[in-house]
Amino acid sequence: MTAERFLFHPVSASVDLPAGSPVAARLLGAALVLWRDELGTAHAFADQCPHRGAALSLGKVVQLRGGARLQCAYHGWQFDGTALCQHVPSQPQWSPPASHCARAFRCVESQGMVWVCLQPAAASEVPQLKLDAGCKWVHAISGPYAVQTSAPRLVENFLDMTHFGFVHDGFLGDVGHTQLDAYDVQENTDSELPAIVVPDCAVWQPNAFEAGAEASGQLVRYRYEVIAPYSVTLSKLGEQGRLFIAMLNCPLNDHSAGDAQQTKTWFWIAASGLNQTPAQLAAFQDLIFAQDLSVVESQTPKRLPLGAPEVHGPLDRVSAAYRRYLKRITVSVGVVQ
Repeated sequence: MTAERFLFHPVSASVDLPAGSPVAARLLGAALVLWRDELGTAHAFADQCPHRGAALSLGKVVQLRGGARLQCAYHGWQFDGTALCQHVPSQPQWSPPASHCARAFRCVESQGMVWVCLQPAAASEVPQLKLDAGCKWVHAISGPYAVQTSAPRLVENFLDMTHFGFVHDGFLGDVGHTQLDAYDVQENTDSELPAIVVPDCAVWQPNAFEAGAEASGQLVRYRYEVIAPYSVTLSKLGEQGRLFIAMLNCPLNDHSAGDAQQTKTWFWIAASGLNQTPAQLAAFQDLIFAQDLSVVESQTPKRLPLGAPEVHGPLDRVSAAYRRYLKRITVSVGVVQ
């Protein structure tokens, strides 16, 4: 079994999972239902009632004296937070055996997101978004975006600086300032460290932090960290302040989907020293990602090639390192070996 099934992946923003209603989600080809119990704890089950296969996401959360339960819309069977069936309305005196349970997955709520792992054992920890100590941050989550390409294609685009002057002309780059200096790439095999780190690189940007700002231009320092196969962070330091962005991707397909790749994407954003509200931070990220979208969805194959036929330029070092990392950990979803 390949590595991605033993990892936690983001499947929903916390704010998009209300207390009283189940929510349908998808991860690596698996249909999920997310819901909250009486304590507000998030749970993830297979979106299939064990009785007759109806989607549990069509049901509702019922609040009872003994706690909240997820109720199937078809026959009203009720499941508690451990996935056990606790009540069958047509036979209220009957105690269903343990085999009459929904299929539960490991579910953790952290950093404003709901994360799910499809394997009960040997799962890694949830990726941690580590901010600079001592800073006062304004937080925002941008998305979700439904993208018709693979998660690795999106991560590689996020790591790429040489497209700024063409795709983000007037914002993150300028067609008259496309030359970049060489930068260092650190590759780590220790699971406690980010897999790839670009500790420092410089990019000239006209409007580095917000739409509508005066286009005076400035040199902005970047630091990238690949913290999981489909998650990457950026720390960005300029004259106005600091911006932290994490791209979090949920691969919706499994390896059998071929080139029909779909990804759900969020950006977790924090800022220090910038006079912007969370809504303004999210709106600027919406603008930038909209510029990327048509390009990344046009790339073929939609799965990232880990070998030939694509070639590299001198400043594609971080892309090459990212592909080596995916190959080393035997990821299969979203890549072509």
